[in-house]
Amino acid sequence: MNRTVLLLLLILAPWMVHAQDYLWPTEASHYLTSSFGEYRTRHFHSGLDIKSWNRTGYKVFAVDDGYIWRIRTSNTGYGKVLYQKLSDGNIAVYAHLDRFRPAIEQFGYQLQDKQGAYELDYFPPPSQFPVKKGEVIAYTGNTGTLYAHLHFEIRNARNEPLNPLTQGYTIKDHIPPNPQAVAVAPLSVHSTVDGDYFKQILSIDYVGNHTYRAEPVTVSGPFGLEIRAYDGVHDVNNKYSIYSAAVSWHDSTLFTFRYNHFRFNQTTLITLERDYGLDRYGYGRFQRLYKTKYTAALPFYDDRLDGKITLPPGEHTLRIKLRDYNGNESDLIVPVTSVRQKPAVRWDQSPRGDILCDIAPADSATLFHLHFSAVAEDGAKQTVQPESCRLAGEALRLALPPLSTGTAAYTLRFGSPAPDSGPVYPFSPNADQDFNPAMDWIFSSQGMIATLTNREPVYRPLSLEVITADSDTLIPLHSQDLMKWNTPPIPAALLKNAALFISSGSDVLTFFPHDYMVAFPSQENILSDPDQDVELAMNRTSLFYPALIWYQTQPAPSGNFYSPIWNFAPRTVPFRDKAQIRVALPRVPFPRRQLGIYFTGNGRSWKYLPSDFSADSTMLSGDIYSLEAFTLRRDSIPPVIHLLSPRPGGTYNTSSITKLRYRIYDGQSTIPDDRGIELSLDEQPAISGYNPNTNIVTYRLREPLTAGMHTIRVVARDAAGNTTRRSYEFTIR
Repeated sequence: MNRTVLLLLLILAPWMVHAQDYLWPTEASHYLTSSFGEYRTRHFHSGLDIKSWNRTGYKVFAVDDGYIWRIRTSNTGYGKVLYQKLSDGNIAVYAHLDRFRPAIEQFGYQLQDKQGAYELDYFPPPSQFPVKKGEVIAYTGNTGTLYAHLHFEIRNARNEPLNPLTQGYTIKDHIPPNPQAVAVAPLSVHSTVDGDYFKQILSIDYVGNHTYRAEPVTVSGPFGLEIRAYDGVHDVNNKYSIYSAAVSWHDSTLFTFRYNHFRFNQTTLITLERDYGLDRYGYGRFQRLYKTKYTAALPFYDDRLDGKITLPPGEHTLRIKLRDYNGNESDLIVPVTSVRQKPAVRWDQSPRGDILCDIAPADSATLFHLHFSAVAEDGAKQTVQPESCRLAGEALRLALPPLSTGTAAYTLRFGSPAPDSGPVYPFSPNADQDFNPAMDWIFSSQGMIATLTNREPVYRPLSLEVITADSDTLIPLHSQDLMKWNTPPIPAALLKNAALFISSGSDVLTFFPHDYMVAFPSQENILSDPDQDVELAMNRTSLFYPALIWYQTQPAPSGNFYSPIWNFAPRTVPFRDKAQIRVALPRVPFPRRQLGIYFTGNGRSWKYLPSDFSADSTMLSGDIYSLEAFTLRRDSIPPVIHLLSPRPGGTYNTSSITKLRYRIYDGQSTIPDDRGIELSLDEQPAISGYNPNTNIVTYRLREPLTAGMHTIRVVARDAAGNTTRRSYEFTIR
């Protein structure tokens, strides 16, 4: 053994010995439902979810000697949770508990009764609840979540979550990760993927021996890869995030990640670490295999590698190696053809009618597989060969014969063996075309991409002219099918206070058809309608990137709507922090409190947005973390109370009633929290917990009920103030 290896073992030995010494935290199972680092809304999953087969009441053990450092009860999030300081200074977290061990449970009751509320956050002194390794400290449950399981974390002394599998825990797993798709992302304003400025999703095939191959792709300029994949284990059907990935080219590693730890102040960066835009488009959650401006400091990554790939012209093979914590691996091969950034194409007509096509610069790396076609008026295409070819300065000039009768246009494609793939460059001397395009914008981190859609093919080159008080910028559009055209990414700042002209033979003045603003990070941004009935307010931390943001107004549908629908877009803009939507309240013949802001992402199911009234009750405002469709709706329907246990008029033994349980459901504005629920037992307040995921209210009896008649009263109040009251009796014999 050489001295370097011996020194490394001496350094790691104390960690290795202690890491193997932690106890598994529950008797429920040794199977996981979720792994460390998985996607959760606006945060990384900070521990392991241990399967309890959707049952409650399994024992939870102290994984090491230590003491209870924090006791917390909440209706959401972690639910009932214990934090234990371990003998090595680390912190163990046991969450979604059904109940604590008796001494802690009774102490929690006392604090709740004293403060008159269920929500509790208490830090006991080290001497109050010391625990030994292996002691039962709690029981598994589903508080704060829908399905019962144990959420378990190990944090270091700085309260930063560590992957528990790095602390000596093991699971049975010989199954390698399973890639589903790979996306290729342009990473500069001039980069293209398969001739376009948008990300392209590549399908993959299994070729054997845990190896997969993606369909070929052509790129120019810097690009990055993204992966949609999952990992599995034996005996259960759960799907987990990938622990580790590496991108390589030849013998060079271009990017790696390993989910070992992170800091809580980084957790909202998951919105960028995973591809928010592809997720909103419905393609699933892709993990970026490259760094962005904001994610570069995440500790998952190798500091020396950024994953931004620039390849020399030619054919290449990239490899993505996916790995789980047990070392099972899969390989994904990505064939890539790299070409230089596409040259400019210029058409002209000579005095004698010949059609001239100049391609510059005349670079052999890009000028291959040239395909000229003559397009007939009925859309039929026929291959055309140039009559001559020569250099004209830095351009390659090709001459084609004059357009014959019945021929509408010439088109050019190049850079691909397939004659109908890649961008198409058209030319026609006919300026009298049906040209009335619809205009839209697509967000990207490089800028805003303008798209034009026309009902008929456009056989003339198109440009977008952006005119401001200080500049006049001409931006070429390109197309794949001559009916839909788009620009390269345009810096959002260039669009502020700009007039837009679309050039197609003659100039067409086109204004953006909606109310809009150009919003920037690090400044206040407000977009409102002329009557100030709706307002989107973004603060200095709402955005990562500049963006063009707009809304369209739709008339209120029939039914329970009291304002138009305001569709804010683009939905793919990732938020760094909250923004606010504000809506003016109309005069209505019922209490204004019954009005609420509702939102939808799919146009079908409307959800209530927790909102606050202004001091004069003329405005409602709510915090948002994404652009959606918003409207005002009325909730006049009170909550529904289902009595589960005990039932009205029932007779029970003392031992059979240990808790009171009710299902309280509100289908519109929802129950805001436990403050919307009042429960009393024999005229005494009963501080109960409410799980909004299951709609179950639970009150654990502090002591057994005495024989005789007992009275229960339940009051449920939703966010709109609608109230339901029920009162009944039952008997203990």
